[in-house]
Amino acid sequence: MERNIEKKVNIKSGVTISDPWYKKDVKCRYENKQKMSGYNLHIQTKQDETYKDWFNVTVSVLDDVAYEKIKVNDALDSFAHPSNYKIKSTEIGMDTAAILMGSNDVMLEEIHTGTDGYLGSVFQVNRPVMANEKVKNVYCGFVFFGSFDSAINSVDEIVQKLVYNFTGSAK
Repeated sequence: MERNIEKKVNIKSGVTISDPWYKKDVKCRYENKQKMSGYNLHIQTKQDETYKDWFNVTVSVLDDVAYEKIKVNDALDSFAHPSNYKIKSTEIGMDTAAILMGSNDVMLEEIHTGTDGYLGSVFQVNRPVMANEKVKNVYCGFVFFGSFDSAINSVDEIVQKLVYNFTGSAK
């Protein structure tokens, strides 16, 4: 059940993580409009230790600097980061037992979750500016933690949909 996928992505119009029916003003959804050129997509899965029919999923899209500094723990439910990084969290909820997660550049495929209510959390990551950068604050991506029911989707199905939703390619 464990998967570990890494790819480079070029996202032109940001990402969405939301119930398909939620409008933009719903608080338990995540959306940003940031360009993410050459960012690192990292998808990890692992069987949940308490609920054997469920598996934990971590999806991160981070720039090269943050990708080297942020470390996800083995249980795929938290991460360590430098103390000067700014982290903003958003809880992701749903009412339709489905989620859209991926690049706004792609016609997103729904991922069926097996439950309504709380799916997981997204952590938006901003890091300090480096000497060669000419901006005040650097949006360097996000980390998502959630759980899915393996009776609804196999790990391979979830990973395949996530790869497609972030890259536009099935490979």
